[in-house]
Amino acid sequence: MFKATFGWSVVEADVYNTAVKDLKEAIKVINTHLQGKDYLVGNHLTVADLVVACSLILPFQTALDGGFRKAMQNVTNLVEKIVRLPEAVKRLGNVKFAHKVIKATVAPKKEEAKKEAPKKAAHTEDGEEEEKPAKKEANPLDVLPPSPFDLYSFKTFFVNCKDKRGEGMKFFLENYDKAGYCIYFIHYEKYEGEGTVLYQTANGMNGFLQRVDNFRKHTFAMHAILGEEPNLEIMGVWLFRGTEVPQEMKDNPQFEYYKIRELSIDNQAD
Repeated sequence: MFKATFGWSVVEADVYNTAVKDLKEAIKVINTHLQGKDYLVGNHLTVADLVVACSLILPFQTALDGGFRKAMQNVTNLVEKIVRLPEAVKRLGNVKFAHKVIKATVAPKKEEAKKEAPKKAAHTEDGEEEEKPAKKEANPLDVLPPSPFDLYSFKTFFVNCKDKRGEGMKFFLENYDKAGYCIYFIHYEKYEGEGTVLYQTANGMNGFLQRVDNFRKHTFAMHAILGEEPNLEIMGVWLFRGTEVPQEMKDNPQFEYYKIRELSIDNQAD
């Protein structure tokens, strides 16, 4: 299931859906068992609680949305109680759960693939059928009107420019296309206890960046950890193709924890 969730490989839709269904059924059993109880065994925290809670952290961050977790309130309360323990925060950082499911990489159902097959077939000279690749849906950013600002060329220039603050920014401001691009400042909203340890903060930031790596051709950014332990901040300035934050960024489950503000090159403060 997680191979599809993180895009490590393509999994058949039936296989993925069955895995999610089985996981939900197992959680329902645990939820029923916890009715009227605070812990799985007895009245105190045990290894059983720790094992179950830690096993559910990743599913709660990826495949099980807020609606399902709300329905499974007994299990959700247990997991949230454990991940908020000082000992857990020290080792795991401040764990956050996704409001919506991360879109998985799944292949069409076998039945659907069979139905579509005749439409994709073409005939070669010897009469044999030749399968055509399925038509890929166009990215809205790829079909925008042409822009005089060539993002790829600018990236190449800016990365290799030694005087980025001077020559680099001068070139950018003179060539930037306000009609075809937009710029946003984003600032991660920390929970209590976050931003105190560098490696934990870096893990959170890197996870966010990995999830937006698939649309790098439409964006250019400086996204960094600023400050010193124990007062670290994650901030970024992002240049996007188009006139608003792209859907790929909005689909990132961590993006909802960022405050955003559009910047203007005509505003001196920005």
